[in-house]
Amino acid sequence: SADLQTQYSPGGFGWDNTPTIVPVSMVPQYTGTSSYLIFSKYNNYYGTSGGGDGSNMICVLDPNDTEVEFHASSNGQLVMKRVLIMLSPTPDWQYPGVPTAVREWCLNTAAIDPATNTIIVNNSDGYLYRWHLPTNSLINPAQITDGLLQPYTMTIITMDGSSLGIADGILFSVGRTPGFSITDTTVATPSTTASFTVTLDYPRTTPITVQYATANGSAIAGTNYTATSGNFTFTPGQMSKNFTVPVNPASVTGASGNFFVNLTSPTNAILVDGQGQATLLGRPPRVQSVVVNGGDAQRSRVTSLAVTFDQVVTLPGTPATAFQLVRHSDGVPIMLSAVVSNTGSGTVATLSFIGGPLDFGSLSDGLYDLTVLAGQVSNIAGQLDGNANGTGGDDYVLIGSPANGLFRIFGDADGDGTIATGDFIQFRLAFGGNNPIFDFDGDGSVAASDFIQFRLRFGGSV
Repeated sequence: SADLQTQYSPGGFGWDNTPTIVPVSMVPQYTGTSSYLIFSKYNNYYGTSGGGDGSNMICVLDPNDTEVEFHASSNGQLVMKRVLIMLSPTPDWQYPGVPTAVREWCLNTAAIDPATNTIIVNNSDGYLYRWHLPTNSLINPAQITDGLLQPYTMTIITMDGSSLGIADGILFSVGRTPGFSITDTTVATPSTTASFTVTLDYPRTTPITVQYATANGSAIAGTNYTATSGNFTFTPGQMSKNFTVPVNPASVTGASGNFFVNLTSPTNAILVDGQGQATLLGRPPRVQSVVVNGGDAQRSRVTSLAVTFDQVVTLPGTPATAFQLVRHSDGVPIMLSAVVSNTGSGTVATLSFIGGPLDFGSLSDGLYDLTVLAGQVSNIAGQLDGNANGTGGDDYVLIGSPANGLFRIFGDADGDGTIATGDFIQFRLAFGGNNPIFDFDGDGSVAASDFIQFRLRFGGSV
């Protein structure tokens, strides 16, 4: 086919062995464009006429990228670029005074193991290694010969994860201890079960067992979930078992809670990942309160709103865009700025007014309507639940009224929405001073001009 006619730069590491295809998924740190990579080795023998330094290595190569061949004899030839490099781990006993000289990797065609992201490699030191590509490290060394005059070997991986290799005419089977893992899960309201899967890394030829049991995290057994335990027997060929834990995400305090499932007491096996976690997503966040003027009762001068959410939430980079405040009578918007802080149990957004129908920094007289946009307020449990029905995604809307205090009328000292005798008494006491709630024009004193504004409103209401 046409793709077999494609010519690439030569692999400077193709000496003495047959290159092997490596799936890109086995090398998560790879950032190139190739759909596959190539495994090969490089024999840089010490003391040869070519001037080698003994740094015998294995490499993963990118067939679609190049580098200059580092060996002095290459004369600057372009070869496939090395993505990963692994030097032989054992010094070459033939050259004890040469720190760069290491034993040769002895393999013809390497065995690629995508299930564990490893390559099975033999070394002339007599050991069989797994080269773990995500960490670029050698793991699970197993000695199969004394390392003297070891011939080249071929290696294959069996269905149960064992490795087969030939050394000195002997067929070796190097097994892997079975490994158990358990999944994590996330459960949202209104679901009532948390599902887990216990898996083996390879099918086995004999039965093996493992026990499991739940354990509290921030979620509590009997309140947020039902304590569950049991044991599994994996018969030959089985690789997974499923089980469920009854849960009640809606009972979680805050945005989320968690509990764990621990695997214990494996027989003839090890625990690769012995703890699963269930994250229970509580109900979505709600608006807990809207406080005008920091809780001050007067509505003669209104300069701030504090919106408190009952959970810690995430707001936009410009937090004020999550809020809309308009004058009820004509829909004219107020331009807002916001300062956000998180308490132990929720988020508070304090809104100030920077434009629109304002009187010297205060809202002008009238009722006001506040909207908190659900699409701009969220946390792990979901978007804002504006109407408190248990489902996120709806805006919070507060229509201003004297009852909820979302209004302003100059002179209203007691916040009842009317300008009456009680307010006049308070104004008279403040006259000639600097009480800011009666300083209509913001000049720092309560004077005749402020009284004119008060008199115009006396007897009226919002």
